[in-house]
Amino acid sequence: MNALDFALKMELDGEQYYRELSQKNKDNSLYVVFDSLAEDEKYHYEIIRQRIAKSTGHLKRNNELGESKTIFDSTSMAIKELKAAPDQLDAYVIALGNEKKSIDLYKKLFDETNGDNEKKFFEALVKEEQSHYNIIDDMIGMLIKPVEWVESAEFGITKEY
Repeated sequence: MNALDFALKMELDGEQYYRELSQKNKDNSLYVVFDSLAEDEKYHYEIIRQRIAKSTGHLKRNNELGESKTIFDSTSMAIKELKAAPDQLDAYVIALGNEKKSIDLYKKLFDETNGDNEKKFFEALVKEEQSHYNIIDDMIGMLIKPVEWVESAEFGITKEY
């Protein structure tokens, strides 16, 4: 499995993961957030697939990727546990880690690429995944702030959120 094929699988798994989270939140406003993230992952899959279809040369093989599971596959057990005892924070922490791994993969592919078009392609994917990372990181911040911080005049001025 080459790196782009691995990225395809990773994006499909990411879409499925966010669809599951959107269904868990179908009765609240987070449904839209996770549904949008799932649609983005679907879009990423499509642009990577189109990129592979237009490729005229042989893609570099990467046996390390072929022998490993994708990022989202590694969380399948965690997903089952979350369904049994749902905790939003755990789901978001898993999603944040997955987005970080996506960013790292696309940065690595950017570094390994020589052509300007290829560099722009992977740079755009890094920006997309960084946007997802920031959204999820903000959600985590909003969830843990009430748990970690007891607001009091004694502690000074706090940031708005």
